[in-house]
Amino acid sequence: MRKYKTAFILLLLILYVSAASALWLDLTNQWVNLSSTHWVSIAGILIAASGWVVTSFVNLHNARRQHTVNVLLQSRLSQAYQQRLRDVVKSFPVTPTITKIEMGDWNVEDKGEAIDGVKYLLNYFEFVAVGIRTDDLDEKTLRMSLRGILTTLCDMAQVYIQYQRGELAENDGYPSNQSYEHLIWLRQRWTRRPLASRMKAFYERHLS
Repeated sequence: MRKYKTAFILLLLILYVSAASALWLDLTNQWVNLSSTHWVSIAGILIAASGWVVTSFVNLHNARRQHTVNVLLQSRLSQAYQQRLRDVVKSFPVTPTITKIEMGDWNVEDKGEAIDGVKYLLNYFEFVAVGIRTDDLDEKTLRMSLRGILTTLCDMAQVYIQYQRGELAENDGYPSNQSYEHLIWLRQRWTRRPLASRMKAFYERHLS
């Protein structure tokens, strides 16, 4: 969506700069000698173009919000999502504390369904992270709705994620890769304290 915004703004900017240049040349009697009829036509074109750009922005925003709502509904109404979530919580409960996946749990037969559920959820949130990173999904809405679930899942599956990325000594030659890179980016982004909070902590630690 960001690239479309940029294109619309550039197009509108070109139109206004062109009109301003024509006006300046007309006022200074250089090369351009436009009548009042011409200026009325130019004004009409600028108004129409501005209206088209604003309408396009609104349509893009509405489509983005609708896509975001669909993603949220999938996590709330999808039977597959809910079943996978139940499979995970059955073997790795999150209350009263998070039960984290340990090294080798993915090789334990009794935990097979839970690990499959973890894979499903990680892939789902990787998709969400890609959508946010490319500005196709509304981050504010998703953050308010999914932040707790995402951070809990990442904490639970930290060892599994590291294993999939080839970051553990126990990988036995498992190649290093960029698995879940967007999910990791989003988790860091959503767990980072706001700037005001960080500045306050810095002041209290070093200046008070």
